[in-house]
Amino acid sequence: MLHPCAENVDFTEGAPRRLPVTTDTAPIRDLLLRISTLPSIGLGLSRLLALDAGSPDVLERAVPIIEGDPALAAHVMRLANSAAFAGSEVVDSVERAVMRVGPKVLVGSIAQARVAAAFGPRGRWELALWNQAVLGANLAREFAAAAPTIGIPPATAYTQALLHDVGRLVMAPLIGPLMDEIHGLAGNLRTDLAPIERGLLGYDHAVAGRLLAVKWKLPSMLTLIIATHHDPRAIRPSEVDRACALMAAVDEVLSLLPHDGSTEPDARIGDLLATPDTAGVLAAAGLAPAAARDALAASLESCDRQRKMLGLPRS
Repeated sequence: MLHPCAENVDFTEGAPRRLPVTTDTAPIRDLLLRISTLPSIGLGLSRLLALDAGSPDVLERAVPIIEGDPALAAHVMRLANSAAFAGSEVVDSVERAVMRVGPKVLVGSIAQARVAAAFGPRGRWELALWNQAVLGANLAREFAAAAPTIGIPPATAYTQALLHDVGRLVMAPLIGPLMDEIHGLAGNLRTDLAPIERGLLGYDHAVAGRLLAVKWKLPSMLTLIIATHHDPRAIRPSEVDRACALMAAVDEVLSLLPHDGSTEPDARIGDLLATPDTAGVLAAAGLAPAAARDALAASLESCDRQRKMLGLPRS
């Protein structure tokens, strides 16, 4: 029996055509087993993710959460004393570490470290997806700053984008060579990827991400973004709708870049961002093509700095 998430439409050639559809339930069993064996991200990070990054008391509320989780405390202390943040004095308390790091990068940095610990990256596709997730997170932060009318704090947008496609990291080691086939068919990450995954596997990365979000006890809003960011028909609170519009803009721009993250965009990126379809997706997030181009340039620079800090190659 076909899994209820299955769909067999491929949009890569303009008009829909039929794809082979799996009726095998083994991929779903493998997915559930994979998620059951992944480590927990911890209650402390779940509570941090539930904080409003734009609230004036976010740091004050974050301190007791981090102090109550030794792993979080150790991470924040290391971060505050790293070359990126180090001042003239060594920080020796969680409170001072949190104040030094600041709300703009605090939660996103912790989430990034925990996701990296859970998923590697190890293989070629895991590394490519990780690089893409980090670029998407930086892009969302720049977009949110450039489009304040969308009402999402840039630090929150960073974390949302970092995690919105986490299901792809869950899937990568399970499907192996199929990743090449899926990404060969998916010309656009926003419109093509999920239907192709459902056609070939019986589930998509939004399903995988939702199952992981439940295991990790992520906040309900973040779980909704992960689960429904490819479903414009979903009934969602307005703040989730706005976040999904931002994720759609991120996916649309990422689709204009090589999927393996190995090269920078060519000189035509400004023209590509101004095409009617892409400009429409950007406009729904409150962005003009020129602002998106500037945000992409800033995001690529940020990613290069982060990769160097983490010792990761581009591909």
